[in-house]
Amino acid sequence: MSCLSDPWRKMQWGDKERDLQYVKDYQPHNEEVKHLRILLHGPVGAGKSSFLNSVNSVMQGRMTGAALVDSAFAGDSFTKKYTTYKIQKGNPRTFYSFIFNDIMGLEKEANKGVRVEDIRLAMRGHVRDGYEFSPLFTLSKEDQGYNSCPTLDDKVHVLVCVIPADTVSLLSDEVVGKMMDIRVAASNMGIPQVGILTRIDKACPEVDKSNVYKNKLLKKKMEEFSSKLGIPVNHIFPVKNYSSEICLEDDIDSLILCALRQMIDFGEDFFYNGTPDRACHLLSEMQSVRETFQKRCDDLDKAIELLKEDSKAAQHRIENAEKCISSLEDEAGLQGKAAGEQTKEVHALKKKVIDLNAMLHYYVLFVLVSAYILFAGPLGQA
Repeated sequence: MSCLSDPWRKMQWGDKERDLQYVKDYQPHNEEVKHLRILLHGPVGAGKSSFLNSVNSVMQGRMTGAALVDSAFAGDSFTKKYTTYKIQKGNPRTFYSFIFNDIMGLEKEANKGVRVEDIRLAMRGHVRDGYEFSPLFTLSKEDQGYNSCPTLDDKVHVLVCVIPADTVSLLSDEVVGKMMDIRVAASNMGIPQVGILTRIDKACPEVDKSNVYKNKLLKKKMEEFSSKLGIPVNHIFPVKNYSSEICLEDDIDSLILCALRQMIDFGEDFFYNGTPDRACHLLSEMQSVRETFQKRCDDLDKAIELLKEDSKAAQHRIENAEKCISSLEDEAGLQGKAAGEQTKEVHALKKKVIDLNAMLHYYVLFVLVSAYILFAGPLGQA
């Protein structure tokens, strides 16, 4: 085995408990967030899921991993959904103040693996937990998995690129290109970036975990990692994930805790410094507000159009009702006129009856007078 006489990176191997306590006691110093959000990305099979299991095991003090497998990738070699992992602290209802997000792995083909734009959306906090990634379509604002108004707590605070040490030399140009696009996007958002070099035991089977930083081959692998993606070597951390082991080992724990502590420190730098230009953060917030406002304006326009249609229909019904009323009034007027004529006829008939009665009265009186004269004259003479 090719080893250096002196380690090329200093590390206190006996400080596992100190680092573990530091991680356990961590609380974000920014009141806007409840958790430090760490996003893992990398090619398919890089060891992201194994790293999550290993971190969980170190924090629990025992071998774990069943919960991660059951909730994310049972029967699969890579994650399909945007999954948030919280690490239990003490009891089932309390968790540590840092969380991990796992995503589908990157692949060489354009129509396979996670899309770069989806990772950009995830870093901005637009991807909801549980969203299932599609290699063919980018998440859109109309999808249920789209978070239109992300808070600082929803956004990614640390981006971690996971690369296997035994295949770092075999990364395709297409995958490297995608990872570089992600790195540039994260840099523009001011998100700090960390590199994790997994499977160091596969790259160099004879590596001594307590002497990692004396190994020439691993140093070369880390420099190659840095050269391909531009991440500084002092931001890259070699780890050995738990795979075949059934008991925790201090040296493996120390490597994992060293990387985890650096992620936490970088996340705190992000909270203090924000983006490289604070205005970029404000512009991002304003853009989200603008998009929400525009959506509501569009919804209002649709509602107004519907009201206009309803108003037209109501006006049409009113016009029909007015025509019916006018028709009824005309009909009533005709009926009223006919009734008036009939009334006049009745009055005329009544007048005729009165006149006939008067004539009859006078006729009777005439007859009586005539009779009296006829009969009274002879009687007087007699």
